[in-house]
Amino acid sequence: MHAFQLFARRLANAVGVFVASGLIVSVALALAPDTGQDAPTISLFLKYSRQFLTFDFAGSPALEVLAQSAKLTFYLVSAALFLTSLIGVSLGLAGGLARPGSAVTWVSRFIEAVTAAPVLIVALIMVLVATSLFEIMPEFSLVREGALQERMIAFLLPVLALTFGDGLLADIIRSSEICARQVREREFIRALRAKGIPTGMHYVRNLLPTISALIANKITLLFSATVVVEYVFNWKGLGYAVLFALQQSKDYELVLLVTMLMVFVVLATSLIVTLISDLSDPRVRASWKKV
Repeated sequence: MHAFQLFARRLANAVGVFVASGLIVSVALALAPDTGQDAPTISLFLKYSRQFLTFDFAGSPALEVLAQSAKLTFYLVSAALFLTSLIGVSLGLAGGLARPGSAVTWVSRFIEAVTAAPVLIVALIMVLVATSLFEIMPEFSLVREGALQERMIAFLLPVLALTFGDGLLADIIRSSEICARQVREREFIRALRAKGIPTGMHYVRNLLPTISALIANKITLLFSATVVVEYVFNWKGLGYAVLFALQQSKDYELVLLVTMLMVFVVLATSLIVTLISDLSDPRVRASWKKV
């Protein structure tokens, strides 16, 4: 029963964070300087907070904009997460199982150093590479209207900027390497290797909670980086939509919707990762079976 109580407590905390985020954003939007708003601040706050908490956006054009923008941001984030996990876990495992000073270790250290750069710098370098080598400006319009090569470049460069910026890849490489070394030194792993029994699943089972938790902790940073990347590459995603809503259209309903979606995704990801970590722990699984 303890496992259910722990999960219920985490779920309640997530709901509390979601509500608090909505109230904070409502206060910020109610205080936003906008000469077109004649209503009192308290009335605006009550309006935005009610919309946030009740999802009262019926008939709002912001819903359509959100649906289109969220799909494009989902493509970027999903591709970046996949590429980051693939490269990071592969290099981390190889580095953790290799001897110190091997070629894999040097490659990992080099990538860690390169990916420490801010995502804005990485994105600008990607733009310079595209304009210098391929003589194209990798904007979002090329994804729909360009030739096959232009479409691939215009999609791949923002994904690479998210993958190699802000140190997310370096953190995954380092955490995977440390975890792989810890698992390698355990006695039962040594015994399995001595008997010639495959140990790959044991590494995966021990790495999954660590990497999942790391990605969940960095998902907020990834969404923040997406705003920068979408602005640099003129990608019509959530970040671009929010910037346009704040600077041009003053569409605060869209800002509320994007905030709701981002906070929900971050909290849901955190809960899923927590559940994965619990299920990977034999003691927690045993407590669940007893219920």
